[in-house]
Amino acid sequence: MIRQVRVGVLVLFVAGVACLTTRPSLSAAPTKEELAKALAAVNDLTKGVDAEKAKAHAKATTGEAIMILLKPKDKGGIGYGPAGDAIELKIMNLAKKAPTEGVLKKEADDLILMAKQVAAVAAVNEWYKPTKTEKDKNPKDWQKFNDEMKKASADLVEAVKGGKADEVKKVANSLNSSCVNCHTTFRDN
Repeated sequence: MIRQVRVGVLVLFVAGVACLTTRPSLSAAPTKEELAKALAAVNDLTKGVDAEKAKAHAKATTGEAIMILLKPKDKGGIGYGPAGDAIELKIMNLAKKAPTEGVLKKEADDLILMAKQVAAVAAVNEWYKPTKTEKDKNPKDWQKFNDEMKKASADLVEAVKGGKADEVKKVANSLNSSCVNCHTTFRDN
């Protein structure tokens, strides 16, 4: 487990450095203190990451490299639950349909871990904010969507702890919306 955590931290570092050095419009590189703080936040949250797949993805992409962590485990991501399903897909499914109370109780630990992992991705995602407006891509929008991702992740932890399936669905919908809005503006447009 400790080895997996260290590999996960290494993957985040490699992905962050790769993205920071390949995009000219990125925010300034993080200081050593900022990097240490963000990596400490994700230290226990990246278990089971396939370092080689994630490293290859980081080299092949730009600002999306950190998002690989939300993919399925077999695609280099963290993965959700024992099967290693895509975190992004789990969020979409929760946004569409509230889990039953039995499923919520059974998956509570995995859901809380997932929400914390998404919050960690959002923390590292701060480094990828564009520094200037290009076409319809405004850095203020990036910040807004990323802040929404952080808040919804924290709210998801609380909703799961509260055991209220309808609240989990509502919060998952907010989290999914923050992702969709950002992707529509910055990735797909």
